[in-house]
Amino acid sequence: MARADRPAILLFVMATGIVSLATQLHEVPLGPAALFALNLVAYPALVAIKLAGLLRAPSVLLPCGVAQSEARASANQLRSM
Repeated sequence: MARADRPAILLFVMATGIVSLATQLHEVPLGPAALFALNLVAYPALVAIKLAGLLRAPSVLLPCGVAQSEARASANQLRSM
């Protein structure tokens, strides 16, 4: 399974959308429809991979614990001064 924290999947979905719009503006006959159909498959796959990663390891995708521990460390440093 692909790692959910890698941006390549999101970049693929975004790029196909951008290229689809460009092909529509340049009036390429089947380009926009084909790329849109590809995005209809890729976007739900992206969502499924992100949700699976969230369920498998929430601490990796939700860095709240890291931010809280860093805030506590900074507060402790300020108190010790």
